Amino acid sequence: MDIIKVLDIPKTVSSDTLPQNILKHCNEYKEEAVKKSSHFAWLSLSKYIDLTKVKFSKDGKPYILDNRKYFSLSHSFSKVAIAVSDKPIGVDIETILPSGICAALAQRVLVGRQLQAYLKAKDREVWMTKHWVKYEAYTKLVGGKLAFSSFKEQIKGKVQIKRIIGKDKRFYYLAVCKKI
Repeated sequence: MDIIKVLDIPKTVSSDTLPQNILKHCNEYKEEAVKKSSHFAWLSLSKYIDLTKVKFSKDGKPYILDNRKYFSLSHSFSKVAIAVSDKPIGVDIETILPSGICAALAQRVLVGRQLQAYLKAKDREVWMTKHWVKYEAYTKLVGGKLAFSSFKEQIKGKVQIKRIIGKDKRFYYLAVCKKI
């Protein structure tokens, strides 16, 4: 059973029904638009899981106590992505990253062949965004911090990527990573 949903964030979001631990998590974001996106992601997820059973690990990864369902959330500008499965799963959605962010990420996390591929790419922003969503989805799957240079070998064959056009006319990339 896999549920993957990509939803448009509405203009108004009521967070009245969210449990206190989730509200606290959402309200750690500084920007109001990001708080709203996070609230909507959790509200959307509440259709599939009991949010009162959600806990957070020491490093902030959310999980369900009974471990019979796994989930992942992501939000970017006007889109929210949620994934629910009976196996561990990770999801990430991003609009195409601006060139300045791509260049900074490339310097910080790419090495060897990945850096060369990025530098040779005709559209570096698309290349970096596609690779970043893969990395983020896999990081959410395993719940930790990974060395970007080795993720390609670790997740080969486990990630699906899809390009989406939002109502806001932005291009988004969605990555879903699941343990096989």
